[in-house]
Amino acid sequence: MRLSELNDVLGEKLSELEKVLIEKDDEVQALHKELMDLRKQCFSEDETAALEELARDRELLSLKLDQVDVNYEAVTREKEALLEQVKELETHLLFVLGELEK
Repeated sequence: MRLSELNDVLGEKLSELEKVLIEKDDEVQALHKELMDLRKQCFSEDETAALEELARDRELLSLKLDQVDVNYEAVTREKEALLEQVKELETHLLFVLGELEK
């Protein structure tokens, strides 16, 4: 095979590959458009906005629940400290009552 014949064959193959590439690119673009249309059907803008608002509300609720947990722990510690003070006062009161009875 001469160089010119080889060049012609390679040129033909290249042309065929370019055609296939163009066809595949068109297919990919069509599939992408179909995907975008399906997304629009699944989630309208209002639905998307509502989902985003729900996500923000959920995050806010989670933060509030965390704060409730922190507050609960603080109240529990304060209650325990007050109960300890009550016990100390009871002990002191019993001592004072015992001294008064003497």
